[in-house]
Amino acid sequence: MPGKHVHFDDMFPDTPSPAYSISSLPSTPGPATPPPLGRGSPYDNFPLPNVGEAIYIHPILSSATGPLIYYDLASLPATMKPLANIPAHQWNEPATSPPVASIRVRHPALPWNITILPSSKAFPFVSVRDFIEGLYRNLRQTVLEPEYESVPYPELRVAIHASFSQRVKRQATPTAKSLEQAKGLKRVDFMQGFTIFKGIDAREGGSVDSVVCTLHTSS
Repeated sequence: MPGKHVHFDDMFPDTPSPAYSISSLPSTPGPATPPPLGRGSPYDNFPLPNVGEAIYIHPILSSATGPLIYYDLASLPATMKPLANIPAHQWNEPATSPPVASIRVRHPALPWNITILPSSKAFPFVSVRDFIEGLYRNLRQTVLEPEYESVPYPELRVAIHASFSQRVKRQATPTAKSLEQAKGLKRVDFMQGFTIFKGIDAREGGSVDSVVCTLHTSS
């Protein structure tokens, strides 16, 4: 086992880092042509689903067809790269068809469920933009020391701490490194470097206005 010691003063700050939000997501064309979406697509003006109704994931986010974005979940949403031509309005389309008012996300490395809600009362469904921004904000939440201490295996704690250290080292400047170090351990560090977004798929057991999804990632 590595002889590295965990320094809680570095990993668990007194106050959590502030939430981050962005005003726009990238719409720069990529090298490929996307599937037809938008008005007239199956993601436009659907009612909330009935219990047990099949749920389809928006192609931008779908693991079944491969997401249309390249995104490291440890980085800001603005750093994502589209893998197809994605018009700006598609970020505001529902993340699922039919739309739902809540998406619960599960990942095998995370002891928490992630709940994503609509960002606007005017649109009572989770949009593609809501999903990406909500996922980022949740994974940036500070991990409390008792949560870290509840990790059952010492080897897993070492791996989580190593992920935190690597994330700090990736910062561009010494000042940025110091700031990131001071913010402490984040939920994203529990993913142990497997932070490349590979899409989501819907699981059984959704309700009339909610769906449970599995998050897929790679290193």
